[in-house]
Amino acid sequence: NVEVQGGTAPYTYRWMQATMVEKRDGTVTKKFLAIYDTEGTISGATTANLTISLKELDTYEFQCVVTDAEGNEVTSETITVTVKSKNTSVRTTTK
Repeated sequence: NVEVQGGTAPYTYRWMQATMVEKRDGTVTKKFLAIYDTEGTISGATTANLTISLKELDTYEFQCVVTDAEGNEVTSETITVTVKSKNTSVRTTTK
């Protein structure tokens, strides 16, 4: 859940997930990409609340980009989730 203070309503939300990307020169860098699945946007990916099923044992990182009615953007701090058992459902919360 993202809580917005300030700015001008209404707000839009865009949840992003970190992924490692290999550049042409062979170096690897972390990028945050919008969350989608094969059917389109995952439920909650454009709202203040995101719930996502994580099926792999791994560590995941998320951020939320909030844009106000005047086009001002702010990005949340990174949220880190470590999955230690399969088929874990996560509800992300940041303030």
